[in-house]
Amino acid sequence: MVIVQMEGGLGNQMFQYALYLNCKARGVNAKLDVSKYDSEFSHNGYELEKIFSINEKYCSAGEKLIIKPLSKLLHLLVNHSYKEKKEWQWKYQQDVASIKFGFIKGYWQSEKYFITIAETLRDKFKFPPMQDIVNKKLLDKINQVNSVSLHIRRGDYLLGQNAASLGIGYYERSIVFINEKLNQPHYFIFSDDIEWAKQNIQVTNGEFIDWNTGSKSFVDMQLMSECKHNIIANSSFSWWGAWLNSNSTKIVISPAQWMPHMEGTADAIPENWIQLPANFQ
Repeated sequence: MVIVQMEGGLGNQMFQYALYLNCKARGVNAKLDVSKYDSEFSHNGYELEKIFSINEKYCSAGEKLIIKPLSKLLHLLVNHSYKEKKEWQWKYQQDVASIKFGFIKGYWQSEKYFITIAETLRDKFKFPPMQDIVNKKLLDKINQVNSVSLHIRRGDYLLGQNAASLGIGYYERSIVFINEKLNQPHYFIFSDDIEWAKQNIQVTNGEFIDWNTGSKSFVDMQLMSECKHNIIANSSFSWWGAWLNSNSTKIVISPAQWMPHMEGTADAIPENWIQLPANFQ
């Protein structure tokens, strides 16, 4: 049995679920551990069931009590995969992708963990129909124009010594690139700091989306996925918005450096996405 621990916000949960689904596709008896959300109240809790109606196998307390300590022991004895090391972040680990037994703790943020089951995963990550009039009208407009989502993450990315929020230079370069490639692009701007975005993002045709909050925050990802093209932040939230975009001719722009403390993007970015120079605040 493999138990995959779920933690973090929606984007992280989707990466962890993708690894779990890959285990199942290989014939492994896999289960999810969602117990962290019993006491962790950050973000919006465990969201996959609420948003995507995903109903999977969850491990019992007894199964976790046996498998997690055994995984730790095997890790110490024979370097068996268990917990994502700091130096593994955003780097594909073949041992993890092919694991058949153990407790798996980490974020596993790379398409390479699930590329072989991409279509199955897209079927799983189907958003519910839009219910409210405001988002329905916005979705209609997204479908009618040459829509480009632009996502800015600030919030917790501004905290600590290694601030990771992308600077305005990255977004200016991305807008110039899009304006040169597309005819009459229309920008839909999403952010956890929409006032900063309004003060700093200069586009001819643009709309700022600031009403999907709390338990409805996922709708921003849904709207991003419906745009024809995407400018993402170094965030799993807009990463998934771009990945779920089904436009066969989409342009996806990502930062060429994913985090301030690392070189490049490791395995975080799909090969066909365009990487532009990044600067951090």
